[in-house]
Amino acid sequence: MQQMPSLGPQTKPLGGLYGFVRDHLAVVNGIVMASTTTVGVLDFLAPRVSIFPTVIYSITAALVLLMVTAAVIPRFVSKAIARFGLAETRLSSVPLWRSPAWQFAVTILLGVTIVGFASVAKASQGGLIASQFPAAKGLQETLLSLQRSTADIKVGVEQANVKLDVIVEAVDPANPADRCTDITCAVSEGASAKALRKLFERGVKLPPHPILRGQVLLDLGQSGRPNRTQVLDVLVANGLDPNAIFNFYVLDPSSTTPAAGKLAQDALRLSNYADNPKFRFPPPTGDPSADAWSDLAHCLSASSGGVTLVELAAMRGDKALYEHLITIGAKRPARPLVCKWSYPGRRGGSSTITFSNELATAVPG
Repeated sequence: MQQMPSLGPQTKPLGGLYGFVRDHLAVVNGIVMASTTTVGVLDFLAPRVSIFPTVIYSITAALVLLMVTAAVIPRFVSKAIARFGLAETRLSSVPLWRSPAWQFAVTILLGVTIVGFASVAKASQGGLIASQFPAAKGLQETLLSLQRSTADIKVGVEQANVKLDVIVEAVDPANPADRCTDITCAVSEGASAKALRKLFERGVKLPPHPILRGQVLLDLGQSGRPNRTQVLDVLVANGLDPNAIFNFYVLDPSSTTPAAGKLAQDALRLSNYADNPKFRFPPPTGDPSADAWSDLAHCLSASSGGVTLVELAAMRGDKALYEHLITIGAKRPARPLVCKWSYPGRRGGSSTITFSNELATAVPG
């Protein structure tokens, strides 16, 4: 019986390309993605972290300096490494700076260091990303504001129960918000002025970051609760600045008043906002007044850096809160409150919110 001729070893036509991608491009892509992700996450968490990013970027800067020094004066670096107990490496005849691996590593470390310190410099504004993109800043503030401060767990279960019993005895059991253990929760959920005073007497502080204090002002300004002026007095007495400018956004459509809805629609019409390819957060509700109020909030934050509590009260038609703010010395800032936008290929526009006592009106420009 005749045997079939054996075939030679089969080869992959693109085996070399596959090996190059696996051994080189995949590694490079992984390093770039990891570096980009790390810098982006640290930048987005800028309001929460403090010294940690500075330490990381200082280390990367030191590594860049060491690698450049090693390329310029390799003998000095080699001897210095040997003094720390490491074996002295043999110097190559090829200059280190010509090595692709060295060039790639220095480029990545230098890029991370430059972007990182730019992020640290913008930390007070929420980070580099949030300071440049209003939509990202609004999302950042929303996510950060949802995090409630919690007390450190330093005692056993028996001691925690004793503290809980003290809180329950000090507040109104008919109002669940009076059981909040931090100021942000108490204001947003509608705690009584008495419960807030109790929290301050127990040593609870206002949120430390301006973004979170702005959330307290926003919750108070959009609440419409009968006790909002009493709650404001307690907060101001304990360090809250009623003249602080804060970023204004809308999560609850019920916070839209008839005055706010009309003002928002007028302002957006005058600024041709319908042509703006805007970022929607939260998504549209289908209610024209509520959606216009939400769009105006984003536009004012992007164009004017936010609003003050007295401006918000006037825009919502909250006469009682407005008059109380004027009584305690609150003032509108000198800058105009403007909704302005532009986009390549689109006809942008601008409108200004003017105030006459407690009446807010939108005018062109």
